[in-house]
This record gives sequence, structure tokens and C-alpha cells, in this order.
Amino acid sequence: MALRSETLEPLVVHKPLNETPDVLPGTLWVSPAAMYLGMVETTEGMVRRFVKTKN
Repeated sequence: MALRSETLEPLVVHKPLNETPDVLPGTLWVSPAAMYLGMVETTEGMVRRFVKTKN
């Protein structure tokens, strides 16, 4: 977890499971915690945007 310096909004620091040609190895991503922990609608219904993996 991290905080946005201007607003103190909680952020989640995460890394992609798979490397892609347009992202350098070791790149970290930062997403608002509310979005990261939120749900999205899919053809299978509502699911968590991100799920914990064993990696």
C-alpha cells in the first residue's frame, strides 16, 4: 500500500504477472485502492477486478 502525496488517497502497488513487450521487466503499477479492490461486470457476472495468485 502507498498514499498519494497530494490527497492521501490509498493506493495499491502491484506488478503484472506477465511481461509484455511494451512494459519493461520489473515495472510496478499503482492503482487507487478503491478500484483495485472493486468489482467489475463480466459475461459471467460480477467478479473482483484483481485476485490474489500464488506467484
